[in-house]
Amino acid sequence: MAETRQVSFGQPAKRRLAEGSYDLVSLTDSEAEQQMPGSTAASVPSTMDPANIHKDGLSTAPSDGRWLRQAEANGRGNARTCEGEGANDPCQMTAKTRKLWKTSPKRQMRTALCLSFLFVCFVSLGIFSFFIHCEMPSHLGNWDVSLSHAASVNHLMMYDVDSDHIPDCVMAYTTDDSIDADSFCRNGRGVKAPCGAVLVLHGFDGSETWHSTLPGEPSAVSCSPSSDVIRPKPPFCLALGEQGQVWALKHRNGREAWSVEPGVDVVGPCQILWLPDLDEDRSHDVLLLWQLMNDTSTSARLALVSGFSGVLIGKPVRLEVNNVPEQKLLPPALHIMNDEMPLILLASGSGVKAIALRDLYRLALGPQAEFPKPLRKASTDWTTMTNISTDLQSIYSPTSGPLRMLGQVPNERLPAAVVMLTDKELMLLNGQNLQMSWKTPIPNISSLPLYGQFNDDGVPDLFVQAQNNNGFKTVYLLDGAIGVELWHLEIPILDLPTEQDTAAALSTRSHGTAFLFWAGKTKSIGSQSMMRSSESESAQNLYLVLAQQSEVLIRLATSNGTITHQAVGYWPRQKDASLAFCSRPSKPGLTFLISQSRLREALSNAVVYLSPSGDNVTKVDMEDVRFLESRSGCRSGSSVGYKT
Repeated sequence: MAETRQVSFGQPAKRRLAEGSYDLVSLTDSEAEQQMPGSTAASVPSTMDPANIHKDGLSTAPSDGRWLRQAEANGRGNARTCEGEGANDPCQMTAKTRKLWKTSPKRQMRTALCLSFLFVCFVSLGIFSFFIHCEMPSHLGNWDVSLSHAASVNHLMMYDVDSDHIPDCVMAYTTDDSIDADSFCRNGRGVKAPCGAVLVLHGFDGSETWHSTLPGEPSAVSCSPSSDVIRPKPPFCLALGEQGQVWALKHRNGREAWSVEPGVDVVGPCQILWLPDLDEDRSHDVLLLWQLMNDTSTSARLALVSGFSGVLIGKPVRLEVNNVPEQKLLPPALHIMNDEMPLILLASGSGVKAIALRDLYRLALGPQAEFPKPLRKASTDWTTMTNISTDLQSIYSPTSGPLRMLGQVPNERLPAAVVMLTDKELMLLNGQNLQMSWKTPIPNISSLPLYGQFNDDGVPDLFVQAQNNNGFKTVYLLDGAIGVELWHLEIPILDLPTEQDTAAALSTRSHGTAFLFWAGKTKSIGSQSMMRSSESESAQNLYLVLAQQSEVLIRLATSNGTITHQAVGYWPRQKDASLAFCSRPSKPGLTFLISQSRLREALSNAVVYLSPSGDNVTKVDMEDVRFLESRSGCRSGSSVGYKT
């Protein structure tokens, strides 16, 4: 029988064994009993591994390799064995053997290959998920919502309020004095009906995202430019009251963040202009413009306001726009010169004047104020144009009647051109020196101009509508470089809309720009009737015309009410766009209707009319239409692009 050496361990010894720093020695029975008389003796081999000594017990093993684990204190414990002999015995594996096994080159290679495979899988999944998006069902995004207690809808726009990459429908309206409206107003602001309200409908299904009641009637809603590079953007939209009030409503829930009350000498609603960051809080700032009561001239009060906190930047500035008493001021425009110096363009019926934003900043904060970064550049072109005796510089005075609109036509290579509109003609100012480029007479202009590409000369062309008294609506496309007519299209109509025509522009990659407009009740083009017998006689029709194929007229939708507002929104993940519009009821007792249509689906189901022969009517195969990022147009126009 092989000799068995016995050893007993106390707690310190076992801890050292567990740490691997205790060397086993051979002890006789008497020596072991002398070191720990009350402990339990165990038989262990001389090659016993310290790692096999359990922290709360002794390990014993006979010479044949069978191991027994027992409790130390009272000798209790059930035997658990592990089988094996020699080098294959896991119970006798040394620390060096285990280390070599863990650091085996083959094992390392297998681990590296596995991790590399997982890394490639995750990267591939990320790349595919970026380029391939799940298609949303086509019926989602098409909806109708009735405003049961609305007396008037004053404004409609598309803006991604909740940052889910789907444009939401934002509108400002005034309630009626019904019982439901009174309860609606009292639950919000505690005021009685009628009251103002801002309503946000989710672009996905038309459900209400939030609404906010206002103590006054709202005239418009404005949100920070979505295409601007300034981050972060102010987390709210501004509601503008008819009496000059301004309310900042949070994107998340519509609650009021801050507000501005006008003075008692204010006439009409406040005009707003988004500015670059002037107070260095990394957020857009705002220019608020109020028209003042004045019996001898047209005066304005301008205030620079922090877009994030609503705090005034300096003091309000009063300017005399012209010497014509109580002439209505038009919405201002921000013009960027060649040297990146911003100008504020102020317009009234008698003409256009300008003031440099840096000069306005000094008037608000004092002559010793230091310019923020956006205002540090001064334009030499503007310096040669200015008259140091006055703050406002005269730019243009019309001769064909009062101005109706001031806007801008952007250019990728040059400063944006300034477009102006009267009842009789359309004018364009050069963006570099603000001098007249061209003017084109167009009688009875009924819509604000839109811009788009037609002749691929790099200069945006202009689209405008006119109502004729002989029962025709005429749409014109003008060359943006010289103002000559590129083409026009006459559409016979049976009644003239009582309100200003609404339109939108969509730029395409292969057909130039497509224009959307409403034509009211129509007769026919050539021999083909443009209205089916099943349609209502009072229906208004939504048409799309391609700039480079003016003989093709596409009817997308119809409405039984009078169209008062429309807006276009871009769906980036679906490469689609949506058109939202508000229709006023044609009969008493009906309510305002807010409708939205996905344009890709509308194009696939549209009807094509060929003008002037109109012999062919066919379905449009435009399933592969993809939309691009929306771009800002002239002041009232919304524009989105798509490619075919």
